[in-house]
Amino acid sequence: MQRHLSLYVEKELQHLSIDPFNQRYFSEKKTIRNHMYKYIVKERTSSIDQEELGNKVVMWKSQHPNHNFFFRPFATGDDGEDSKNLLFVHQTDSQSNFLKKYGNVVLMDATYKTMKYMLPLFFLVVKTNNDFQVVASFIIQSESSADIGEPLEVIKQWNPEWKYQNCMTDYDESEIHAIEKVFPGCSVFLCDFHREQAWERWFSKSDNGCRAIKGDVLPCLRRIAHANSERLYQQAVADLCKSNHWKSHTNLQKWFQNKWLNHSEKWVWAFRKNEIKLNIHTNNGIERMNQAFKYDALRMKHHHSLTEMVRRLVEEFLPESFKSMAHQIRVSEDNNDQKP
Repeated sequence: MQRHLSLYVEKELQHLSIDPFNQRYFSEKKTIRNHMYKYIVKERTSSIDQEELGNKVVMWKSQHPNHNFFFRPFATGDDGEDSKNLLFVHQTDSQSNFLKKYGNVVLMDATYKTMKYMLPLFFLVVKTNNDFQVVASFIIQSESSADIGEPLEVIKQWNPEWKYQNCMTDYDESEIHAIEKVFPGCSVFLCDFHREQAWERWFSKSDNGCRAIKGDVLPCLRRIAHANSERLYQQAVADLCKSNHWKSHTNLQKWFQNKWLNHSEKWVWAFRKNEIKLNIHTNNGIERMNQAFKYDALRMKHHHSLTEMVRRLVEEFLPESFKSMAHQIRVSEDNNDQKP
């Protein structure tokens, strides 16, 4: 940004003969960063919108005393430095019951472009006997490990009987660190879909110099990922390391060793617990929930206010999801009753 500003002054304002030490036109990096940060904050929040959402939360708490809501609007300190990021967390009593019953394995993922602000919406999802169901949701202003950990801590306090044992997520280090800090002992596994997506993107990036060998190497990496025993895993790794492509591409060696092999317990099938192997290998269930929310509740419109997006989540999407699941359960029970 500093370079672009300097070029603009030199080209568009050269007739003014501006002193290069004039910080009004040639600002320091710190000044530019401060202005950029203020703009981002302005784009992400609206005091009027936040006030309206706060009023909605008060109303929802009154209407649904058994539901859990937590809302904190964004606010800056008196000195302009200390600030509290926006946070919204929500869980119904039904969601809490489903989390307690099916929460041995929880999927977590963020969805974007749900409103006019750049705020991610996170879903916690479980796999029931019939379908995938959202069991908690939260909106944060920043995707740092601390900001992700705070709503997880809130949900943990709301559900003291729930033991977060297994989580499936994408390869986001902030998410992984937050989960492992808030829930010590929780095993974090990487979603196959996002792993495959990350590999495809890395090989397709020309700067990595491996685009030409993508078709030969990706099947080798998949054999490592899908190995069902430690012996097969070790054999698949050995086969990769003996290949000419591996030996001749140091970028491939550094990337795959440091980013993937050093964390193989999170993505290789051989190291997954039985409940993960039997039920879930991918976050596709949560992806379907994300898409259903965008298509059905938001109708693929991204200009909604924060309040309107949350209203559609709380008043329309979640109740309809549970109604649909209840219908599926009744149909399933009726079919079982009709069997001879």
